[in-house]
Amino acid sequence: MDTVLFEAQLWCAFCSAENESYSLRTERLRPAQHLYEVFAGLSVHDENYKQDYIRRLEGLKQITEYVIQKRSQLIMRTVRDKREQRSFPGKLLQYMPFKSTGDCLSRAHSKGIFDEFDEPGWDGWVRYVVCTDELQRWQAGARYFGHRD
Repeated sequence: MDTVLFEAQLWCAFCSAENESYSLRTERLRPAQHLYEVFAGLSVHDENYKQDYIRRLEGLKQITEYVIQKRSQLIMRTVRDKREQRSFPGKLLQYMPFKSTGDCLSRAHSKGIFDEFDEPGWDGWVRYVVCTDELQRWQAGARYFGHRD
């Protein structure tokens, strides 16, 4: 995970430096499906609930891995000269898609770091852990809920 974390840190730092209004959602990294959509139609009353839930969790992992792979390719083409930097202030955040409330409060309170479905911007996604339904993502320090570290 060290390489993936470093690439997330590098990409977010690069994009922030290039664009002051950077939203952590680079269009070239946009996943084909929002994470919250993976759980649409899932019912605990369905007889195959467990198998369907596990299949959907695997889908979340595939979406996350797509973003990670695409970001790595973009870094090789665009950020080569900045790869020696090793220190990036920030935090690893955890997001649990299945527990999203979708009430838009996260978007307002996070100043856009999370969207109306509590989903964080994909540029900093580091990994998805299936067994805990947990997406880990890098959040640069200066943008962490509008506070400075």
